[in-house]
Order: sequence, then C-alpha cells, then structure tokens
Amino acid sequence: MANLLFVASEAYPLIKTGGLADVAGSLPEVLRQKGMDARLLLPAYGDLLARLKVAPRTVAELELAGAVVRILETRLPGTPLITWLLEHPLFSGRCGNPYQDEQGEPWPDNADRFMLLSRAAAAISTVDTALDWRPDVLHCNDWHTGPAIALTHLCEVRPRTVFTIHNLAHMGIFDRLTFDRLQFPQHFWQEWGLEYYDQCSFIKGGLVFADHITTVSPTYAEEICHSPGGMGLEGLLNQSRERLVGILNGIDNTVWDAARDPYLEHQYDAGTLDNKALNKADLQQELGL
Repeated sequence: MANLLFVASEAYPLIKTGGLADVAGSLPEVLRQKGMDARLLLPAYGDLLARLKVAPRTVAELELAGAVVRILETRLPGTPLITWLLEHPLFSGRCGNPYQDEQGEPWPDNADRFMLLSRAAAAISTVDTALDWRPDVLHCNDWHTGPAIALTHLCEVRPRTVFTIHNLAHMGIFDRLTFDRLQFPQHFWQEWGLEYYDQCSFIKGGLVFADHITTVSPTYAEEICHSPGGMGLEGLLNQSRERLVGILNGIDNTVWDAARDPYLEHQYDAGTLDNKALNKADLQQELGL
C-alpha cells in the first residue's frame, strides 16, 4: 500500500473559497478507497477549527525554522480520511477569508503563513516525526504549497512528487527581501528555481521541482503552454511538457447528484433529461432573464 500526503490550502467541507477545495475534499478520499494510505494536510484556520464538532487531538509537535507548530488530527467530515491540521497563530489566530482581509487585500503575512505550511509538508515527507508515517508520494496544490516540493530536494531521501495547477493566475509573488527573510537556499534564486522577473514565485517551486505536473483539464494544460495563458511561465511549462498532463476535473457524485438535489425544482437523471430545460425556464423566470 502506497502512502500519499495530499497538501492544500483548503478542502470542502472544512474551508472553501473555490474549486481547489472540491478537489481536496474528494480526491484523497477516493484514492483511500482505491487502496492508498492517503492523508490530508491543511492549515488550522480559526474558522475551520470552529466548525469541527469534535475537538482534534494533538499528534505531533514540529519545529520549523524556529517556529513551533502542532499537528492536530481529525477526520474529513463524512469520511474516515485522516486529516492533519497545521496549528499556529498565523492560521488559527484569525477568522475570515484564508487569503484576504475584509477589504479584499491579501494578508500581509501570506508568505510566512504558506511557507510554514510548505515547511511542514516537506518535514513530514522527508524526516522522522512523531507521526511515525512518511509518504511515498507528496501531492501539492497551487502556489501555497509550491515551496514544499522544492524543499524536499534539499534532502537525500525524498518522496515522489506531484504538483497540481488549479489556477496559474495566482502565483504567490513576493519580493527578494521576502525570499531572503524566509531563508530559502540562495541557489533557488535562478530561472530554474523560484526567481520570476526579479521576484519570488512560490508556484515555481512546484513547477520546477515536481516529478509530475498536473492541471485541471487537457485544454488548460495546452493553454498554459502559450501566451497569455502561461502568465510568463509558458517557456518553463513548454520545456516541462514530458512532466505535464491535464486531467479533467471530476465531481463527487454523492454531493452533485441531480436526481436527489434538494435545490433543484425539477430533479432529473439520465432517463429524465428533459427536466433540465424546466429548471432553466424556472431560473429564467425567477431572475427575469
């Protein structure tokens, strides 16, 4: 049985702002059902902890570049999936949107916050911890976890790595002073590293160093290999085509089931597809379209 650590900044139903949460809240559990020992690692946001019906237990304490963090263990609601929560005041000490303040501006310490998540993922993947578990595969998602993959390359023994791009438009861009303050190795400051037009790009940590790169569809995989979809990274992605594959996002059909969806006026299945048109007509009438 292979061990898989799936790392993301959000996962439904614990915390969600977009499609990443849907994938993180379903794919690891499906892989567990297929026989993998899959574990999910998330930040322990204040709102997330408040939603838990049962208090998580502390299973490990780690020191990461001088920061002491706790790993809390719970289960993803509705599943047996072991879910680890990275507890530190940078996450648990505030409520609201995981990435932005009330004015819609990025939290000024986002680089520190998600570097901490990346350090935790890399540590769990490469050194012995109180968890007494290490992954054979580390699967990271979007810019928040890109440095984790790069950091594993500093270790003699590391897992195989997969990095998934859900939205390339969000790259985790920070200045050189932040790069230095976060104590990245200086050899990461290069084109085939985290340097991006004289700035630091967290997402490049995943793109440059991952064994395999996936994204949300074959079409998007092609789109990001060209301008403007590549957002300035199309050259890197073109040279990485042998590692890049687009896999069409699926759905959790226990959640998205049109035959049982209480929010649909007219439920339908493969034998009653005509009801889709009735739903559309009702929506047009309700919204005055």
